[in-house]
Amino acid sequence: MITGDATERLRGRLIVAGILALAGIGLTVADRLMAAGHNVIVNDFAAAHASSTQINADVDALLGQYSIEPKAINSWRVLTPDKKFLRLEQRIVVPHEFASVEFNHKLSQLILPRGARVAATERSKENVVTMHVVNDGVIIRTIVFAMRPYQPGDRAKEDKAKEVKEKAKRKAH
Repeated sequence: MITGDATERLRGRLIVAGILALAGIGLTVADRLMAAGHNVIVNDFAAAHASSTQINADVDALLGQYSIEPKAINSWRVLTPDKKFLRLEQRIVVPHEFASVEFNHKLSQLILPRGARVAATERSKENVVTMHVVNDGVIIRTIVFAMRPYQPGDRAKEDKAKEVKEKAKRKAH
């Protein structure tokens, strides 16, 4: 047997549950509408690539500052299924001394005034760093830095460099 007090509590709980259900439905509909409208605005490839000429020139200039040999760069163009240019991809073999974090920082500073940014990931196990240059929400260039396998003499060069740094530290103190 349900008393009047229990009926009121049950009615209150049902009202709250109904309001929450309606709010959930409303939020779901709003999310779907926002997602549909958002896809129309984002990924305007033509606009992103129209302003990417100077950004690509900046990237090329920075690669030149790091004395990366042209033979170490393997480039190709990525196309859409209907054969429109999507982005430039490059795989660059670099020595183990290459500081990808420093390159990423300099590249970010260089292209930030142009409204672009860099998104980078590192796969330590494979010794690979991937940097995506993003302009207007579109990846316009991908650079994959792959560490060159160790060659005879590489370890000796690293040991010599460490020795020189240690001597410089001792002299400074």
